[in-house]
Amino acid sequence: MERLSALGEMASTVAHETKNPLNSIRVAASYLKKNFQGEILSEFLSIIEEEVMRLNDITTNFLGFSKPAPLDIKEWAINDIVKSTVELIRQEATDRNIEVVLLMDENIFPVPCDYSRLRQALLNLFINAMDASNEGDAITVTTELVNEDVTISVRDTGTGIDQEEVENIFKPFYTTKTRGSGLGLAIVDRIMKEHEGSISVDSAVGTGTTFTLEIPMRNHAKV
Repeated sequence: MERLSALGEMASTVAHETKNPLNSIRVAASYLKKNFQGEILSEFLSIIEEEVMRLNDITTNFLGFSKPAPLDIKEWAINDIVKSTVELIRQEATDRNIEVVLLMDENIFPVPCDYSRLRQALLNLFINAMDASNEGDAITVTTELVNEDVTISVRDTGTGIDQEEVENIFKPFYTTKTRGSGLGLAIVDRIMKEHEGSISVDSAVGTGTTFTLEIPMRNHAKV
């Protein structure tokens, strides 16, 4: 309870301190995009706008961690959500010489889910995979239809996770990183539970890590 109370206080401070500067960045990027020409300029300004929106989403998730907002359940194409989320890390992966491989099952029907929440869960996994990877490594994202579930696997060939740490990685505030809140995987776990799905991990030190999300095709997500 003390940790949740501390989270609420910290989240309020973060939201207050970041709201105005984020809005200023968004307005400035929008102005430049409308008034200056150039394909490369437009591309990078679009990235700035999208990342500002992502930061706003993160702040909202942070605020709502202890009291989640209702889900907005609609039918979405899972592959489209995966592809759009991968684009958010594509440039950094290219800069770091990390290959991102997509293996998409094109026979997956639209799945009832909350688009923003699932995208946030995927982005958290992608960021984790990037953090664990070195130059020349690869991240493979696979979608499959398994019985009545859709699975999304994110596999990296990075440092791997010690088995003692695996038992704790989904706990709020637990982290082995020098930066970060320790909420990334806890948020993924919560989002999966909201969708009546699950997350599992398979990892070994030195061989990499695979996180797998399972989402029911006909779920009764908590709305």
